[in-house]
Amino acid sequence: MFSRTSIKLPFSKLIQHFSFWTRFTLSQKISYLIFLLFAISLPLSFVPLFLSQRSAVLPAIYPVTPVTSPTTPTPSCRYYYWFDNTYLSCGYKNFCSAFMYAGLRVFSTRQECEKELIKPICSAIGTRSEGWYSSCTKTLIKYADCDFAPISTPTPTPTVPNTAPTILTGTLMARFGSTNYKGYITATDRDKDNTLKMTVSDLPSLFSFDPRQCTTGVDYLSRRTLRCFISIPQVKLRPGTYKIKATITDNYGGSTSRYISLFVYSLIPWNYFR
Repeated sequence: MFSRTSIKLPFSKLIQHFSFWTRFTLSQKISYLIFLLFAISLPLSFVPLFLSQRSAVLPAIYPVTPVTSPTTPTPSCRYYYWFDNTYLSCGYKNFCSAFMYAGLRVFSTRQECEKELIKPICSAIGTRSEGWYSSCTKTLIKYADCDFAPISTPTPTPTVPNTAPTILTGTLMARFGSTNYKGYITATDRDKDNTLKMTVSDLPSLFSFDPRQCTTGVDYLSRRTLRCFISIPQVKLRPGTYKIKATITDNYGGSTSRYISLFVYSLIPWNYFR
């Protein structure tokens, strides 16, 4: 940054310049004014010497910053309760700067320090000295059978709810006359991996049911199927409607019961053997 001083011209110089000024043309006057404005805008060291009788170039002035020695930061200090691997009791002293070292434990309150100092651990497992010991002082707190493992409860595996089986047959094939008869009862279960079992009750006289003749399989809908037979020998029965109670059960406890009808006719229709 440059300091500037006002430009002082003697009176005789002004008269001389004014006499020359009247001789200039308009374009020369404009050029001269532009030159003066440009010269005034420059630092003093660049002003032409003929414009000033006492021009002087002043040195640049810079602010002087005093040189000071670097200040040493004051270490921050604080009082803590403490113990380490050698001093196994809660002390209290002032710590400054980077004071941590291996084994040192510091606390804000005495209660926290004492609680950590006597924290019990199970030691001497499997011996007569097994018990609870201080984690720091290794001194015995009390004898006890402390080596017990928590009983882990296995995470239950999510399973698909079991679906009870269904009896599809509602009416058995009709029996005509005294012919040998064999009608079947069909049951299904949506859980194709289940095992099905059928029982029959309220069975009329001369009707027979043998669970060993039941057949099982999987249908086109991926359902477990069971088919069991009701047999009637070649004897004459009183015509009418007979009721049979069938019960189907799977291996997970699902069960369904249903009454099934059987119509018996005394005469054989003319087209029975066709």
